[in-house]
Amino acid sequence: LAAVAGSLLILGAVFFMLSNFIAPSEDRTSPATSEPRAVYAIACARCHGETGAGRGGNPRLRGRALPAGHVAERIRKGRRAMPRFPNIRGETLSNLAAYVSVWK
Repeated sequence: LAAVAGSLLILGAVFFMLSNFIAPSEDRTSPATSEPRAVYAIACARCHGETGAGRGGNPRLRGRALPAGHVAERIRKGRRAMPRFPNIRGETLSNLAAYVSVWK
């Protein structure tokens, strides 16, 4: 019984570590606007907070001087716990990335 419990504990730890390196499934958010403040509220605020200060252990965006290209790539591809947002693209993606990248 102790061997089974130990094996399950190890498997759980391995799964947890791998989940930090594999982006979760896609977020199917499809904003009907390209206005960055509205898109941020729809797609980003639930994890990064309404003001970009972070929420629930998720990283803050405000005050990090993130390049717009970096922000756009994270939105498109996701990373670790952040899902991909394939439905945010084109002008909407550019506007959102620029909006977040200039936060101080």
